[in-house]
Amino acid sequence: MHCYFLLALLLFSTVANAQIFQVDSSWPKECKDTASEYACKHIKNTNSCNDPIAGGRWHCRKTCNFCT
Repeated sequence: MHCYFLLALLLFSTVANAQIFQVDSSWPKECKDTASEYACKHIKNTNSCNDPIAGGRWHCRKTCNFCT
């Protein structure tokens, strides 16, 4: 019985002390590629700019022309 009480108390204290933070999900202000030049050229040449697995939209913004 004491084990359940201690487990519940530990769970409650963990949830009560959790810090809530806001993640900035906006696009970066600067238009540049974060991947290597070779990788971005390969992604663009294979028409993978919109492929979520290749990550062209995030890592090759300049090469794939995603800058506004």
